[in-house]
Amino acid sequence: MNWLMVTPLAMAAVFVGAMVLAARAHVRWFEAQATTKESRMLVSTTTMIKRLEGMLDTRDLTDWEQSFVRSLVEAQQTGKVTQLTGAQVDKLDQLHGRHFA
Repeated sequence: MNWLMVTPLAMAAVFVGAMVLAARAHVRWFEAQATTKESRMLVSTTTMIKRLEGMLDTRDLTDWEQSFVRSLVEAQQTGKVTQLTGAQVDKLDQLHGRHFA
């Protein structure tokens, strides 16, 4: 085997090695995304409200939280869920994250 045959084989080995390293980096990135706060934000507002609605009349929510969730359910039923303030959305995300994270 001469050097003209070795070069393509070495190049192929380097290429395959680079692909394996890149695939592993992608896997690590996806694993990290699954455990970050941003991944919780992918849950829709409607889904968060429905999940929390299932907790109404339980001891898991304070009186204030139950009132807040009821107001969100009403907003959802009347089609006004898109009119929630930033503070309401933040509180919804926080409450949902505490119970469903």
